[in-house]
Amino acid sequence: MLLRGTDHTGSSEWCLLRLGEAGPFSGVCRDEGQLQVPGPKSYPIIGSLLEILSDKDFDKQNIYRYFQKLFRTYGPVVKVEFPGNPPLVLIQRPEDVKAMYKLTEKSPARGGMLSLKKARYNNPYFQKKGGIVVEDGKEWWRVRSKVQVPLMKPKNLCLYIEEMERISLDLIHKVSRHRDEKGEVTLDFLEELQKWALESVCFVSINQRIGCFDGVVNKDSKEIRDAAIELLDAIFTCETRSKLWKIYRTEPFSKLEKSLEFLTAVCDKVLHETKKKLASRKDNLSEENLNIMEHLLLSGGLTHKDIVTFMMDIIPGGTNTTSDNVAVVLYLLAKNPDAQRKLQEELDRILGDGEGPITPKQLAQLSYARAVLKEANRVMPPMFGPVRLLQEDIQFRGYALKKGWSVLFMNGLLGWEESVFPQADKFIP
Repeated sequence: MLLRGTDHTGSSEWCLLRLGEAGPFSGVCRDEGQLQVPGPKSYPIIGSLLEILSDKDFDKQNIYRYFQKLFRTYGPVVKVEFPGNPPLVLIQRPEDVKAMYKLTEKSPARGGMLSLKKARYNNPYFQKKGGIVVEDGKEWWRVRSKVQVPLMKPKNLCLYIEEMERISLDLIHKVSRHRDEKGEVTLDFLEELQKWALESVCFVSINQRIGCFDGVVNKDSKEIRDAAIELLDAIFTCETRSKLWKIYRTEPFSKLEKSLEFLTAVCDKVLHETKKKLASRKDNLSEENLNIMEHLLLSGGLTHKDIVTFMMDIIPGGTNTTSDNVAVVLYLLAKNPDAQRKLQEELDRILGDGEGPITPKQLAQLSYARAVLKEANRVMPPMFGPVRLLQEDIQFRGYALKKGWSVLFMNGLLGWEESVFPQADKFIP
């Protein structure tokens, strides 16, 4: 969800943008005479809720099937309205997704994580700057443009491989010690994956282990781990349940603020220590020897507090997403023994007997492993797709989309389309 929106200007009545296969002109809308977006009937206050709940095919546990039905019924662009929310436009076709990305690429607005944004705005340390997870538009791009290069270069991540391997081995060793007589794991495996992800993410974020798998951990590490878990739980509760925190400090929101304040102090201290170490280093400060924090400090353009905020953003942004993704991969491999066998053959061929740390060269050769990860994301996508909040009226495929509406890119459903992926119901890395 780090791709963002656009800003169109022009002196004529229309500011148009030709987008090839995207159909009719798409661009800023200056006219009210456009087609209305089709969708289930909407009523005052309750929106489309009555129409949705009365549909025999609606199933809250499998809502994606209802969305598929909406596209079959109304076409490639559909509007639904939920109580208390702006109209939501659903798009699915690749050319439409491409066109909407183009229309919203320079001044993005995504929404979400509003509880984290409010907590940061309430804290004077952040000076009304929420970080790339919660900000939009120019403030988002100010930080995003500075962190994307050091964070997205694979070679800049090589410094973490050895410790990441140790963290993974810690998980494997723990799981191996907790099996019954049938060899089945007796632990809550997803919970252990979440600990593994949290340990890994915190090592990247604050450059230290927090002891998720140690039998005995020091007090500081335990406090960091507990605060990180509490932050994740509090954000999830605030974002998915009661929104009364918008009116007064609910218990989950108070926990969010408390854990945020603690982690802010930790990251601030770590960054100050990193600055001192950089100043005293005599070795060659080449890219291969720098961690992410050091890259950001030396590249310039970000303040100390910007980097502290980004360090914390990695924790909620990368923990549950990583653990859930690995759980899906392992599940699909268990369901598809041929793919599992082929993956094992590749690992044995490239990694050999497993002695010694994994090298960047070996990782680069794991082509089937990458295919497995991509196919898992297609078959069981982690989310429907990103959201864009429209910052102005636009014309899209001849329809009038209004400022304030949301557009949901249904990329997840697209992965199940036979016209795009033949044998879409099968796992074929």
